[in-house]
Amino acid sequence: YLPSVRNNIVKEDIVVDVDNTVDYVKKILGSHKKGREHRTMVLLEKYLNIGNSTLVLCETVLDTKKTATTALKYLKQKKLLEDISEEIQIKKLIEFMQREDAGNEELVECLKYGIGFHNSKMSQQLKERIESLVAIGLIKVLCATTTLAQGMNFPITNVIFQFYSRRTREKNDK
Repeated sequence: YLPSVRNNIVKEDIVVDVDNTVDYVKKILGSHKKGREHRTMVLLEKYLNIGNSTLVLCETVLDTKKTATTALKYLKQKKLLEDISEEIQIKKLIEFMQREDAGNEELVECLKYGIGFHNSKMSQQLKERIESLVAIGLIKVLCATTTLAQGMNFPITNVIFQFYSRRTREKNDK
């Protein structure tokens, strides 16, 4: 990352380890196949080194959870995450989730390190509480579907599109 007038996020150059390739990520995660989550981790590490919050836009509900838990595993291994489980707002959200009994053990673990996920299968109250943690900067990585983009205004500096699909014209389209 090199700062410029247009991307004035930070003032100094950010160096990313040269060994941070998809193969390196694959090795750390113990994977056998390369997948989009590996490319996402390369970008995520780069943007976490820059600072501020990063949104990973995922294609499906399942992808939000899978990407967040993969990020937790990879970024903990790289020692890029701080344990924030003692933050009062994190504790309150975890207590709320336990009362709600939503079966979100993965989300609880992710939240303890500033990672969250957001999708249409969550209760509205849970989504709003996660949104509030993003707004105050406790969640640094948020993996979400496009449901998040509906009218939200967050202090997110970076967005990673985990998927790309191109619309093709049908024969009958004119």
